[in-house]
Amino acid sequence: MTIAGTYIIKPLKKPEVTKSGIFLPGSMTEEINRGEILFVGAGKAKNQPEVSVGDQVVFLHKSYKLRRFELEGDGVIRCNFEDILLIDKQ
Repeated sequence: MTIAGTYIIKPLKKPEVTKSGIFLPGSMTEEINRGEILFVGAGKAKNQPEVSVGDQVVFLHKSYKLRRFELEGDGVIRCNFEDILLIDKQ
């Protein structure tokens, strides 16, 4: 169970082909610091932004507070609201 101010994020991967059609090698398609919100913790922490399931966010990729784990076979990240830099509401 998650707590207030905590999110579970599924990181997005860089595309294997650029918009101009250039193929990128495997080392260039690593995880980026952008992901989709899968779960939002219950409750609300002080100064917590309005984030909903399905929103895409940019987060601090190298934060020491990020916790990586597997959820239904996918690698996901647990982070706090302080680690979210930008919210892309779709």
